[in-house]
Amino acid sequence: MNTHTCSSKSADFCSMDVIRTAAKVPKENISRSSHILPLQERVSKRDDKICLKPGTVLNMRYCVRKLLGSGSFGKVVEAHDLQDKEQVAIKVMKTNNQHTKQSLKEIELLKFINKEKGSRFIVKLHSHFGIGDKICSVFELLSNTLYAYLMDEYPAGFPLNATRNYSKQICNALQHLSDLQIIHGDLKLDNVLLVHPEAPTIKLADFGILITGIPIRRKSE
Repeated sequence: MNTHTCSSKSADFCSMDVIRTAAKVPKENISRSSHILPLQERVSKRDDKICLKPGTVLNMRYCVRKLLGSGSFGKVVEAHDLQDKEQVAIKVMKTNNQHTKQSLKEIELLKFINKEKGSRFIVKLHSHFGIGDKICSVFELLSNTLYAYLMDEYPAGFPLNATRNYSKQICNALQHLSDLQIIHGDLKLDNVLLVHPEAPTIKLADFGILITGIPIRRKSE
């Protein structure tokens, strides 16, 4: 798995030419990983951080465009998929036992959830890869979180119709998870994302904290 810096032909597109000319990347821009060859990763020995600057190509496929956010888990970047010619979001997890376990659990469960019918309100996981000791998950690119949208556009609160619409979609997503005996362990507006800023459709994200395999009792029972 590798990273290097690409030079795009335009501000909005990372050219496949960077793949063909990867061997021309200056040696001073590349450092060794404990796992792979020098050309295959731009990881600093000092702090073991992956270069996520715009133009960096991850896994010989994903050209980083910009940072979308960061937190205790790590960072999320927007990237251009050079193979499928689409924009994606890549979550790069920090290196520690807790985050590694959460990331692996999220990957396995999302693979399962996305295959099941009724998962249209759940974020889609495209793929995943490793760089050194980091785990990178590739997701469909969504828009703002529902919390950010609320604060930016409706600081006094969503209109009633919008509240009903979002609530119905969240309930449908939770019902789907319930049918699979899965409980989302970190449900909040920060983990509900708009599919598009102009469309009132949402998806649940961040499945690192889940409870599985427990039958969920309903009031009718």
